[in-house]
Amino acid sequence: MSSPLLTSFEQRLSELEANFIVTRSDYNLYTPADFLNAVAYRLLASAALEHYVEQRCLEIASSGADRLTKSRPTSTGRALVIWARFQDRRQPRPVHIHELDAVKDLSEAPAAFALYSKAVKRSHGISSDDLRTLVLPLGVRESQLPLVLMSSLENLADKRNPASHAVVRSRSEPATEVALLKQILAPLHQLDTDLQLMCDTFPTSNV
Repeated sequence: MSSPLLTSFEQRLSELEANFIVTRSDYNLYTPADFLNAVAYRLLASAALEHYVEQRCLEIASSGADRLTKSRPTSTGRALVIWARFQDRRQPRPVHIHELDAVKDLSEAPAAFALYSKAVKRSHGISSDDLRTLVLPLGVRESQLPLVLMSSLENLADKRNPASHAVVRSRSEPATEVALLKQILAPLHQLDTDLQLMCDTFPTSNV
């Protein structure tokens, strides 16, 4: 089942499509305003995607850290603490690698979440590298990131800058902007589910 945040994101995409995208019977019938609206759709849809990913990751991180503090370790809580340890280069400490030792780190969960929250706030854009930076500290494995999602995010990131002369000159049909976002949705649903699974289960070998 999709998270409420993902459902809200899909609704936002539908609203943006209705307000900014037109389909005409012939390419020559498109007006300059149609192409400008398509660029507006691209930017607003990208911003909505970025907002969804950041909020969903914060939601998962918060839940994982909270469960660890209550001696209910999950893959997310454990991964978050280990990630935070490696971010703190000033105080290197041993890492409890064995899954049965995860509860020994429960006191560090709140600080780990706070550090992760700051990292999310510093994040800008939603390229494939941005997504990795956000989801890998939550216990998601690289192999769980669909190739079609990663390539689509790179494509979207390349097209996001409206000042790109190549993009402006290309003037592809506005509907292609919608097609790119829809291509992202299916693997995004799977990632949404995988994030919840990491937050609910322990250890990562369960997936």
